[in-house]
Order: sequence, then structure tokens, then C-alpha cells
Amino acid sequence: MGRRGYWSDALITRGPTGQWDGACDPFVAVDATGRVYATYLANTRSGWGTDIYSQTSVDSGRTWSEPVAVCPSTEIDKPVSACDISPESPYRNNFYVIYCIVWGGTFVARSTDGGATFVTPTRASPLPGGEGYEDTGLPYVCIGPSGEVNAIWIDSVLGYRIVFRRSTDGGASFPDTLRTVASFSYRSQTNPCGRFRIPTCPVLACDISGGVHRGWLYACWQYPATDGTDPDIFFTRSTNNGTTWSVPMVISDDSTHRWQWWPSMAVDPVSGYIGVSWLDRREDATGCRYACWGTISTDGGTTWAANVRISYQLSDPTNSTFLGDYIGTTISSHGFYSTWPDLRNDAGDVYGAWWNTDPLTLPLRVTAYCVGNDIRLTWHGTSAHHYRIYSAPTADGPFDTLEGSTAGTTFNDIGAANDSVKFYIVRASTEP
Repeated sequence: MGRRGYWSDALITRGPTGQWDGACDPFVAVDATGRVYATYLANTRSGWGTDIYSQTSVDSGRTWSEPVAVCPSTEIDKPVSACDISPESPYRNNFYVIYCIVWGGTFVARSTDGGATFVTPTRASPLPGGEGYEDTGLPYVCIGPSGEVNAIWIDSVLGYRIVFRRSTDGGASFPDTLRTVASFSYRSQTNPCGRFRIPTCPVLACDISGGVHRGWLYACWQYPATDGTDPDIFFTRSTNNGTTWSVPMVISDDSTHRWQWWPSMAVDPVSGYIGVSWLDRREDATGCRYACWGTISTDGGTTWAANVRISYQLSDPTNSTFLGDYIGTTISSHGFYSTWPDLRNDAGDVYGAWWNTDPLTLPLRVTAYCVGNDIRLTWHGTSAHHYRIYSAPTADGPFDTLEGSTAGTTFNDIGAANDSVKFYIVRASTEP
């Protein structure tokens, strides 16, 4: 299920030196050039004073730029960021940060110069006095295939509901009508185990692939589905740019009536596959200990694979006062990579793992060697009918180049010996 990773630490900061006591709510995004953006709230240990800062790295996180203020200082919460990586977008490599002002609305800030500066933020929620203005929170943003800036947040004016709005001019304006994605009776629940909070944080993703679901929007959140107390993971989609949304469906297949919460979602920009992960208590009869679980849809959210366990050990949050507010999911080498708060060792660590729901056994003992000007790959066969061979110029990938497929256990990459460096993966498949 998982792959072992190797990590190194690099201190980012907490805003300008000497100005703030700490930092929280980190979020990471990567643009099409490989530039990494780290965004966070810098705060004091008393009061609501907060600022959003962003820092960038062009060497995969080893070193970082000085902090840049994203927006004017005020009572800010929950920044979420996204990069425009669509090849067809006129705003490609724009960097966006969505956030809310406490009792003041939802805003989107953007940078068009690699995070060096930020344009004056644009209001995404309606103007003062309009529907959905007074109380907004927990926003999320994703970018569409033509550079659409898609935004959701929780609106508490007319009952709790998830609302949607989009910009088609690179975040300069949000003229679209405010649309309701889903409605519910409250946005946070009492946690029966531990003293940490569990708010309903909706997430949003978009298919920017060249497939049949290109441009479709997907939203996930937690909410009780059956007995009114134990939350499940809900999913809905829009096939018309957010104008209407499908009837929400539960994608967590637990039958124990135990908690599933904090969904996180990503869409593969090549295949269009949707990956969703969350925290899950289904394995603990006491309804307390949790693991990270997930599922994948390969057909635009119509059907979902059987849920799989991502983390290897259960965490016991009985004595925890705070776990955070969300987890993370991104795409990784024809699968997904999730991170979550893990309590197996002490009061809390961040763990991560690569995962997918493919039941096929991985090919073993892949070997590559030169035969003239070609590179020949061999491996031990499995029960798979076919194998796909992917390559990348670095060991870190992404392995997006499909070199070919075969029903056997040998493959020749013609002329590849003339390339300077090439890395391969072989993946079992049910089809060529």
C-alpha cells in the first residue's frame, strides 16, 4: 500500500523576524515550473492578530525566500492556496490564496510573478449586506483547465451551507451567481473521544485532464448520514461549471456507524482519477482510535473503489486537545499521497504514505540494462494481463511518460541508451 519516503527539515519562518510569535495553518502548492509555495498564518499568542505570508522555494524545499505578505493585516483565518498548472490556461503559473476575514467575507489574493508580490485581494463572497456576506468560513480554492478560479466556503447566514462562486478572469472578479453546493444543520460536532475540535471543512478539486470529465468540479465534506451523530464522507460533483451540483453521496463504505472525518481530495491531471482520504474509526470497537483511509474513482465520481486503509497503525486521541483541522492529499506516481496527524509515538507527528486501490500485485525485481542503443527492462511476472512502462528524467518523477505496454515480462526502450539519464517504473495493468 505505502512507499517509504525520505524527508529532510528546512525551517521556513513565521513571518518577518521579531513580529510574530508563531505560525499555523500551513498549505503547500507547486506551479508548472516546479516552484514550491508555502503559505501560512503568522500569529500572536494572544488575541486575533494574524497575517498571511507566503515563501517560495526553487530547489524542492531545501531553501526558501524571505516571507511576503499576501494581504493586508486583519483578523484572517484558514488560508488555502493553489497554482494554475493547466497548459491551456492564459493564467498559467498564477498563484492564488483564498482566505476569510472573521465576520468580513471571503477573499482571493493572487500573484502573477512567482510569489514576489501580490495583487490587492478580490472579494469572492457577495458585498456587505448581500446574501452570504456576514459569516463565511473554511474556504477552499481550485483552478480549472482554462484558468477558472473556483471557490467554495461555508456560509452561515441562511443556515449552514457550502456555497460556490467562480472567476473566469484569473481571480480579478467573481461575478458569477452564488450557488449552493449542499446544506446542513451545523458545521462542527462534539467529539466523543479526546477534546479536539472537528469542524466540517469542505474541499474542492477540478479535473484538468484531457479526458471526458475535463472541467468537472468535485466537492467533499463530512456530515452524519444515518444516525445523526457519526459523520460520513460526502461527495458531489458539478458537470456545468458549478451551476448545479449532484445529489450528495456517501463514499465511505463503513458499516459500523463510527466516525469518518476530515476528507482531503486530489485529481490526477493526466488520468482524471479522483483520490479522497480521511480519518476513520471503523476498526476500533470503542469508536476512539483512528487510521487514515481512502478511496479512488476512475469515472468522474460515479463509482468508487472499496475503501483502503492507508496508515499502518491506529492512533489514540483520548488525551489530545488539538489535532488540527484537516489532512492533505496530492497526486504521486500513478497513485496518491496523503498526510495526517499521527499519535502512534507521542502527542503527535505528521505521517504520510503513497497509496492506491489497485488490487494488482506490483511487478518484482525490475532490472534495466543496455543492449546496443536500447535499454531492456525485465521483471518477475504477476497475475496481471499487461504491464505499462513509464519513465522520468529524475528518480523523483513525475513518471508521466508512457514508453509502452506489453503482456510479457520484457520491454525494449528503443534508442534510450543514448539518453543521458532515465528512470523507469513498471506497473501492472488490466488493459494495454
